[in-house]
Amino acid sequence: MSHKTILLAVFCFVFLTLFFYIIKNKPDYLVLLGIRSLFSYVLIQFVNYLCTVAHLSVLILANPITVFLGGLLGFPGILLLYLTSLYLH
Repeated sequence: MSHKTILLAVFCFVFLTLFFYIIKNKPDYLVLLGIRSLFSYVLIQFVNYLCTVAHLSVLILANPITVFLGGLLGFPGILLLYLTSLYLH
């Protein structure tokens, strides 16, 4: 296995362990995460609409990963998604 695969596996393990620890100790955080994910989905769709109207090619597809990231990281996470998309195009 390459070092990138091992690093990704360690990162995923630490992230999932921390995520389940937080949910176990604060179950209301799961509800908050769901609400924030819903708002992030609405915000992604709204910004995509504005980009389409302005004829910009910076669009983020609303899939479970982007919605989860938006719910977990909030507005800075969505901004990071758009800036990454802008940088890659």
